[in-house]
Amino acid sequence: MKRILQAGSVMILLVLLLVFSGVQAQEKRAAGRKEFVINIVGDIMLSRDVQRMLNDNGYDYPYEEVSYYFLEDDLTIGNLECPITQAGNAANKEKRLIFRADYENAGALSRAGFNCLNLANNHTMDYLDEGLGDTMEALREEGISTVGAGMNGEEDTTFVWEKDGYKIGILAFSALPTEGFFYDAKAPTVSYISTYNTDLVAEKIRSLECDFKIVYFHWGVEYMPYKTKTQESFAHMAVDNGADLVVGAHPHVIGESEIYAGVPIYYSLGNFVFDRQIQPGTDETMILQVVIDRETGIKEITEIPAKIIDARVHLIK
Repeated sequence: MKRILQAGSVMILLVLLLVFSGVQAQEKRAAGRKEFVINIVGDIMLSRDVQRMLNDNGYDYPYEEVSYYFLEDDLTIGNLECPITQAGNAANKEKRLIFRADYENAGALSRAGFNCLNLANNHTMDYLDEGLGDTMEALREEGISTVGAGMNGEEDTTFVWEKDGYKIGILAFSALPTEGFFYDAKAPTVSYISTYNTDLVAEKIRSLECDFKIVYFHWGVEYMPYKTKTQESFAHMAVDNGADLVVGAHPHVIGESEIYAGVPIYYSLGNFVFDRQIQPGTDETMILQVVIDRETGIKEITEIPAKIIDARVHLIK
């Protein structure tokens, strides 16, 4: 009996040692990961002439020259400027401004390395709440998270990414209405910001629990590289309430940037995948690469310049 007890004690001790060693190893791995790399891009529109280029060259075509940046980083974020749907009931607006992308695009975006796509903009509801719901489902089936939209008006539209115990929270808001659409709190919709609800948005930013916060706004004036007073007010409000990085899209050209209270603000990242537009600057883009130190925050920001040629992103060498 004594030997059995001794053997049992040894087994328990071994199990405890293995558990303790596993915890130590896990803590060591977490503590050893000190930096994280994020890439952020602007508008991705996969309709109109882009669709024709995809038909000719395949759905991976737009990203082939830059996808290695996204596949090697920790987190890749973009603004999806169109619904992925086969819905037929479109919003009541000008036909040339109604976008719709094939389901194959969700897989291509995943293969290109996108982890999170912002849906808070004025085109994801071009095929109304049905189209938005289809988009969220298509992306999630391919392992891509969404931010700035929910299956109803009450759903949490934030996204928190976590690795090695470090959390990066993303919030997204559109300052532009989804044209030809009537709001229904019970149906899929996007997150909005206006001068009437800044207190609510401020509270959402302030209350998000994470180590690093990114706020992605859809705002501004098309084809204008300069910020407006309203944009500046929203951006500064976000920083004042805990944002560590603010980025924006919608103008279709790269906009100005600034540092406010030690926090970088990029008012417009421009187009990323788009068809040809007449206005100057619409074919200029960049990848905003941010290196985050888990102890001190932003360590380095690199603006990687690129050009959009025939709906494909080409690096400028």
